[in-house]
Amino acid sequence: MLSQNTVRDGAVFDVSLTMKSGMRRSKDCEYSHLHLPKLSTFMYNNRMIVHPQPSDSFYTSWLMPSLMRYSGVRTPPPHGISRTSKAMDLAFYASGDFSVEGLRFALHEATELESLVIKFRDSSPTLAASGHRPVVTDLCLSKLRYFSLGFTGMEFHVAETFHDVFRSFTAPIATTLMLHNSCYGPVDETLLAIILDDQAFPSVNKFEFSTRGGRAFKVDTLPIVFARMPSLQHISVCAESYGCEVRRLFDKHQTFPQLLSLRLDHCDDLSDAAMREVLTALRCGSFWAEFQSLKLNHCAGLSKRYLERLKQSMGDKLEYSLAHRSRFRSPNGSDIT
Repeated sequence: MLSQNTVRDGAVFDVSLTMKSGMRRSKDCEYSHLHLPKLSTFMYNNRMIVHPQPSDSFYTSWLMPSLMRYSGVRTPPPHGISRTSKAMDLAFYASGDFSVEGLRFALHEATELESLVIKFRDSSPTLAASGHRPVVTDLCLSKLRYFSLGFTGMEFHVAETFHDVFRSFTAPIATTLMLHNSCYGPVDETLLAIILDDQAFPSVNKFEFSTRGGRAFKVDTLPIVFARMPSLQHISVCAESYGCEVRRLFDKHQTFPQLLSLRLDHCDDLSDAAMREVLTALRCGSFWAEFQSLKLNHCAGLSKRYLERLKQSMGDKLEYSLAHRSRFRSPNGSDIT
């Protein structure tokens, strides 16, 4: 709660607001027009069943010239609030939390943005189809360096949403891209919508993909995704303890001359032969001598004998742990012990 004396003095550095159903504000709210010259962090948690329009939120009239970080739950940053922000953390839980047009415009305004975290949960068709096409034709986050994106729900709903949100999207100097998947089915279309082409993330050198779904891919999508990030140096693909089928990691003729580290956790369909193909692709790169680490954790398809032999040849560059269960999936999807 903001005290009147503190507000008058302008000595406010961090503000956290929670709006719940049943809460109302009058048009003459004492906090409708504030000047907070020292405010650096603003967090807004919207728990209202009926969402107010962004223009109806009383804080849209606040003056916050020093705002550096905005955190919003079920509410995108309203017009004007994101211009100075260097970091944003946004979470959307259901249909109606945002419009594609509004989100793209808010990101377009965030010209100083360096770190962006977005979580989409329980997406639905109305989340993507707001009835309007995005007014921002080309969305470029020119100063963004770190991007973390989490998504859960029905995969075709999420893919539909991302096709609109990330249309003509670029982050030219971003170096870290982290994707967290909790969808119920394959997310091939979702990943291809985020990383639309090799202009979307041309400078990303660290890519992490984590998934809770056992069948994250129905086709060989990862080779396409990796090829669209020409500056990759560090790759991490991790699944939950019950494992995941990642299919092919690299195409046969695909090379990564700058790759320095590779981590694979609980990738159940990664066999000895598939790992040999991966290492062949890595050794084709001119930077193989500088390769730093290969981590293989609990990949059920890799044999103990192969990992022991690989350890002998790679030495300290290889770290591995055996799967807790010695089973793998057959071509028809059943588990074999």
